[in-house]
Amino acid sequence: MAFPGGRVDLTDPGPLSAAKRETREEIALDLDAHGRLIGELSHVPAVAHGRKIPMVIVPYVFEVDEIPTLAPDPREVQEAVWVPVPFFLDHANRESMQRTFAGVPLTLPCYHYEGRLIWGLTLKMLDELLGLLKGP
Repeated sequence: MAFPGGRVDLTDPGPLSAAKRETREEIALDLDAHGRLIGELSHVPAVAHGRKIPMVIVPYVFEVDEIPTLAPDPREVQEAVWVPVPFFLDHANRESMQRTFAGVPLTLPCYHYEGRLIWGLTLKMLDELLGLLKGP
C-alpha cells in the first residue's frame, strides 16, 4: 500500500508539481481543484532491496474538504482507498508483522486496515505526519 507518486518529469517545475500530476494520473484526484496544500514532510532517501538508490522522496500533505470519488488507473494502481486519520491516531490499531530480509527474521511495525497492510516507507511518512498531528 502506497501513496501516489513518481518521478519529476522534465515538464514538471518541481517536486510539488510532479506530486500533483502523479496523483491526478494515478487516482484521478485533482489536488488543485479538491485539495489544499498543508505542507511538506521530511525528504526520504529511497531504498530498494535494502540499499539506498539515487532518488529522494518528497512527500506533501493535502487536506480535502470532501472525500472525492477516486478512479485508479488500472495500469498503475490496483485500488485506491481512503483511510480515516482517526484510525491511525488510535494506538490500539498499531500492530507488528514478521518479514525476513537476507535470511534475517524481523518484526516490523504496521497497520492492518480492512485486509490491507500498511508498513515500510508508507508507514514512515504516516508516522511523521501523525507525530505532527499529535503535537509535542
